[in-house]
Amino acid sequence: MMTIDFANTFYQRFKGLLGQKLSPNTILCITKCSSIHTLGMKEAIDLIFVDGNFKILKSYAHVKPRRIRLCWHARHCLEMQAGVLTQANTLDLVQQVQAEYIERGIK
Repeated sequence: MMTIDFANTFYQRFKGLLGQKLSPNTILCITKCSSIHTLGMKEAIDLIFVDGNFKILKSYAHVKPRRIRLCWHARHCLEMQAGVLTQANTLDLVQQVQAEYIERGIK
C-alpha cells in the first residue's frame, strides 16, 4: 500500500519535490499539472501523467535531475521514487491515487 500526498495549492505545486526525498512507498500527486521539471533535484524520479478521469496518458521511468517532461492533455502528474514503475502495477498505483483523491474531495 502506497502513501499518497497531494500538491493541490499553488505553493505546494510550485515546490513539488524540491528539497524532499521520496520514500519507496510514497506517491506525490501534483494536481492541475501537465508538465514538471527536475531542476534542483538530486535523484531520478518516475512519473505518470493522467487526465481528469485518471486515465494514464504517459509515463516516464528514471527521469534524471535537470530534465523537463510534459504531457499536453494531462490534468495531474504522479511522482514517485525511481524504480517504482518497474516494480509495481501502474494501473493499481493510479487507481489507488484516484480513490484517495475522491475520498479527500480534492478538486
